[in-house]
Amino acid sequence: MRLHVGQPVPPFQARSDQGEALGPATLRGHWAVLHFYGKPEEASGPLQDFEAAQPELERLGARVVGIGAGTEAEQARWRERLGLTFALIPDGDGAVARAFGLGGLGTRLMPRARRQQTFLITPEGQVSHHWGRIEAREHAGAVLETLRLKVGEAGA
Repeated sequence: MRLHVGQPVPPFQARSDQGEALGPATLRGHWAVLHFYGKPEEASGPLQDFEAAQPELERLGARVVGIGAGTEAEQARWRERLGLTFALIPDGDGAVARAFGLGGLGTRLMPRARRQQTFLITPEGQVSHHWGRIEAREHAGAVLETLRLKVGEAGA
């Protein structure tokens, strides 16, 4: 079952490629941008764009987490190659994707599946926005603009 705006983040436990435990409890207290992707090489553009937007995202109180098919070692190689500073979660078995209603899409068995999707999560742990189809060149900017609006709404 796919998540909808207003629903709580589903329970999941994962470990980033840097060994950090991540789950709903660790995401609470700040905005979170969870970007799901299949193979890292297919998501290098959005990942680099999120990295470039990192200073503004952090200023707005948001944290980016990339969740991709593959192993911890593969994610670490992509982090180094792309110069990423945010957490990458290896989700080779698709467990985190399934928790978010993506059906484990983009695993090694279905690498071309439509896994590039993004969820914006509120500091209270609810889905604020979901991008089911993304325009790679404009995606980080669209997420940033939506976050600006949401943060503005919260402060009004």
